[in-house]
Amino acid sequence: MSHAEHAVLVLFYDPNPAARSWKWVAPAQVCRLGTDAAVDRMLYRARNAKSAGIVKRLRLAYAEACSSAGIEPLAPS
Repeated sequence: MSHAEHAVLVLFYDPNPAARSWKWVAPAQVCRLGTDAAVDRMLYRARNAKSAGIVKRLRLAYAEACSSAGIEPLAPS
């Protein structure tokens, strides 16, 4: 069996394009951006983040992912 049958290849965003990386991730740990507005809102708010810096980086990564996928990003709420 190949990786595709057990994992999904995911691009992890970073504000620094040189630091972006690809990783194989279990399908159960992945949710598609833009398919459920409630899930997108939860991810955008990043309530589990430990610092304001992490929240800022998460939001930048979210905006970049939306941009590259052609999805309209959520407005802060």
